[in-house]
Amino acid sequence: MGMRRCLVLFVVLLLVVNTSGWWRRRRRRTNCGTCSSPPPSISGTTMYNCAPPYVPGTICKYRCNKGTWSLFRSRYRCTNQCTWLGTTTNCKASIWGR
Repeated sequence: MGMRRCLVLFVVLLLVVNTSGWWRRRRRRTNCGTCSSPPPSISGTTMYNCAPPYVPGTICKYRCNKGTWSLFRSRYRCTNQCTWLGTTTNCKASIWGR
């Protein structure tokens, strides 16, 4: 009787785990609406592919202006808390003058 009870308990537990998905990380819902304007372009960069409304998930990209270069481009993302998260590009003068 004890083994049968354990087997039934295991099957019930397995069904509950598979249907409820309690182990999955649930996405936080946001009530913030939209982000404010994205961070301004720093000297030597231009913002592109970015237009209001800035809803959570919006990505704004920055690139170096002509005559400068960088290994990486900046990207800022509007988070679910309606704040901007990202990195800034540090553009350098090009030795080729492009």
